[in-house]
Amino acid sequence: MKKIQVVIASTLKPVDDPRAYKRFGLSMAKTNKYAINIIGFGTKNKSSHPDIIFHPSGLFSRLSIKRVLLKWKILRKVINLKPKIVIIQTHELIIPAIIFKITHPGKVIYDVRENYYRNLIYQDVFPPGMKHFLALWVRLKEKVCSYFFDGFVLAENGYQNEFNFHSSKPFQVIENKVKLESYITRKYNENLDFIFTGNLSKNSGVLKAIELYLNIKKIIPECTLKIVGQSPSNTFLETLKSSIKNQDDIKLIGGANIIPHNEILNEITSSNMGLVTYQVNPSNENCIPTKVYEYLALGLPFISEQETTWTKLAQQTNQVLPIDFNNFNPTEVAEQLKILSISKSPVDNSQFTWESEEEKLLSFLEQIIS
Repeated sequence: MKKIQVVIASTLKPVDDPRAYKRFGLSMAKTNKYAINIIGFGTKNKSSHPDIIFHPSGLFSRLSIKRVLLKWKILRKVINLKPKIVIIQTHELIIPAIIFKITHPGKVIYDVRENYYRNLIYQDVFPPGMKHFLALWVRLKEKVCSYFFDGFVLAENGYQNEFNFHSSKPFQVIENKVKLESYITRKYNENLDFIFTGNLSKNSGVLKAIELYLNIKKIIPECTLKIVGQSPSNTFLETLKSSIKNQDDIKLIGGANIIPHNEILNEITSSNMGLVTYQVNPSNENCIPTKVYEYLALGLPFISEQETTWTKLAQQTNQVLPIDFNNFNPTEVAEQLKILSISKSPVDNSQFTWESEEEKLLSFLEQIIS
């Protein structure tokens, strides 16, 4: 039986991005019904599945002509692949996807991974005038072009209340729950080894994590911190490096380089306390960060700002210490951490892993192509 050709495309993520490859790609491939093509920027990793082909594109800076031209190169690639299903994972490919939809047979799904409108408005990436113009342009594209899409996937349950351009077509919430390999298990130790993972930026709260850690270190001098992730900004990366200069107990892994997802998970398993220190604003207030699912699934306790969406989720377990980052007693926090970090109570992690989302994804694809 001839397999259904699928393209999963992004300009902003690598070809081995966990959502595109590990979650969507491998879940579709295991059915033996789909041939999956993933388009994103290149990495050193290769596809481990014969039914998944990587199509690496070039890297680019945030404001560059390469970024403008890339979407049209991707459109040409998609046309040549002749897929029956196209899944775009960034707003930058909305117009090319609609052109493909109008000129070729096939289904087009928009996987809404971010509320780009709120990201642009509330995260200080672009200058004030530019960010408002870009935010309005993105939302206009999403609303006008929504009528051409065959369906939508929402990466966050909270997005259902943040926008409505998806509501006229079939949609499914498919969250970024973690897909764990059987060999990945947490290793317990007696030391208080902190870890911060993910995007390294002002909005991700990595500087707040360092500040919090240094306050705790005054009480527990033997503790350590690993910072694992990539910074999209060279300027911010220099600020980060300057903030940990002469701190031998703080190790930066990555920085300018992308860290393979399995390496991040391995670093998590060798730690015993996570730091989740996002600056809460309207762009993330209804979201569950992927690393929260990773920490919960691996049984890693973590510190988090009280009253956030992700803290409330984690409070269903005994894995989170909620505090007020602007008003806390380091001595009291240190004492609570000592107890929490050595907790070895069994964790039912099934609600935080990918299996339930996989079933929803495959059912939704069947609905779209039927």
